[in-house]
Amino acid sequence: MDPVAKDRAVDGNDDIRMFDSYVFYVWSVDRCTPGMYAPRGFRGSIRHCLIAILLLGHAASDARAGSYLDATELFAIGAVSGGVLQLGNHLKTIPEGRGPRFTGHLPFEESFQRWLGGTCKVGKQNFLDDSFGSFITPAIGAVVLTGVNIAYPYDTRGKDASQDLFLYLTGLVATKGISNTTKGTIARERPFVCILKDSVDTNSEYGSSYSQHSFFSGHASSAFFATGYLNLRIRSSMRQRMSPDRYDDWKWVSSSMLYGWATVVALSRVHAYKHHLFDVMAGAAAGMLLSELFYNLPKDPDTANASSTPIPVRIVFRF
Repeated sequence: MDPVAKDRAVDGNDDIRMFDSYVFYVWSVDRCTPGMYAPRGFRGSIRHCLIAILLLGHAASDARAGSYLDATELFAIGAVSGGVLQLGNHLKTIPEGRGPRFTGHLPFEESFQRWLGGTCKVGKQNFLDDSFGSFITPAIGAVVLTGVNIAYPYDTRGKDASQDLFLYLTGLVATKGISNTTKGTIARERPFVCILKDSVDTNSEYGSSYSQHSFFSGHASSAFFATGYLNLRIRSSMRQRMSPDRYDDWKWVSSSMLYGWATVVALSRVHAYKHHLFDVMAGAAAGMLLSELFYNLPKDPDTANASSTPIPVRIVFRF
């Protein structure tokens, strides 16, 4: 391995340990103090913003000559992601008394949902349907991404471990913001409201604005962003260390496992009557698109050279 790349990998190990402590500390504070600092509806956004700020500050202080991202690029990416999240949180707050803008099922949605989910009832859940299901895939993705970056650092002048994780987490923040934006602006009724309209108490957590947050699925978008970003990183390592023929024989493994799991997460929301089929399909597409975008910001990590000259963002889905 190139001595410079080796030094960057060693530095990245220390950065990763600090990042892990940041992320899990902020998440644990939010989870262990319900209602202490803010209403439940705002605690998730506070958690994401704190993570982004901590990562931005540390990564910017670590930016140096020859880094994949310089301090200006780090600031711009972090600021845009945080701004999108705050915009989404604002738009997601549907004014009291405003009805949904989009009601009912699209063709085949209800029949598929009843086939998958069975009987519909208010409060129906499964083990991936709650906040655990929303958090577990991005969290495991961050751990696996950390392991890949430590074990197989980029051989070319690509990202170091800390900046790769920074892009991953700020991408998750942006994904959350875009999901919230569409929920507030489109305001589609959730499936259980369409089916059990007379049984839903609008004063409960299942009524009011929550009932109009169906499109698109935040669970699906975050799961497909996490698995999509991780798939790109694993594919990059495979291409660098395998012959073309061997790579062609094995390239399907990571995408099949990762996207298969993300699909299970997405369908869990359909099963629980929290989202329509089209909601999770749109969320999956958004997550995959954003993973390609953030993985390739602001240059291709697989082909970046010593001059670190920016190239246009390239969005090519790899399965």
